[in-house]
Amino acid sequence: MAEGSLTHAEVAQRGGSSRTRVTAILNGNLDNVSTDLLIRLLAALGYRVRVSVPRIEPAA
Repeated sequence: MAEGSLTHAEVAQRGGSSRTRVTAILNGNLDNVSTDLLIRLLAALGYRVRVSVPRIEPAA
C-alpha cells in the first residue's frame, strides 16, 4: 500500500472484519460479502456511502 495509507489489517480492524477477508475482497473475491461489510470497510477508509434506489417508470 502507498506510504501513509492504512494496512489491510488496520482497515479490517476499523471495519470489524479480518485482514484475510479484506485482502480477499481487494483481490476480487466477493463471495459471501455483504453490502453491510463493504459499507463498513469503505467507512473505515473515509468514504461516505449513499445508496439510491430510483423507481423505474413503466413504459407508455
